[in-house]
Amino acid sequence: MVLIVVLICSLLLSTMTSVAGASESSNNLVCEVTGTCIACRAEEMDNEYCKDTGKRIRIRCKDGPSEFDDYKPCSKTAEDGQMEVIVFQIVVGIIGGLAYWGVQSRKKYSMSLFDHRKQQR
Repeated sequence: MVLIVVLICSLLLSTMTSVAGASESSNNLVCEVTGTCIACRAEEMDNEYCKDTGKRIRIRCKDGPSEFDDYKPCSKTAEDGQMEVIVFQIVVGIIGGLAYWGVQSRKKYSMSLFDHRKQQR
C-alpha cells in the first residue's frame, strides 16, 4: 500500500514542471508542456536550458496566431524515477532486515524457562 502511494506521488511530482518566466514578455503568451523530461544531447549542453540540470522538456507556446516550440530545464526523467523506486526498495529491505534481527534478539532474551529447555533438545 505504501509503495503504491510512493509511486503515485513520484509520478505526480515528475509530471509537474515549471514554465515560470514564459509569460513575462507578452500578456497573450500561453505555454503548455507537450513532452516529457529527457536528457540533453551532447551538442545541446551549451544551451541555456541544458546548463543547469542536463535535462530538458519541450513546451509549446502560443502568442496570438503564432506558435513556437521551446525548451525549459527539468529535474527528473523516467529513468530517475525508476532508480528512486529501486533505492526505496533497497532501503525498505534493509530496514525490514534490521527489524527482523531486532525482534529475534528480543525474543531470545524474553524466552521462558520452558522455551529454553525446549530449544536445548
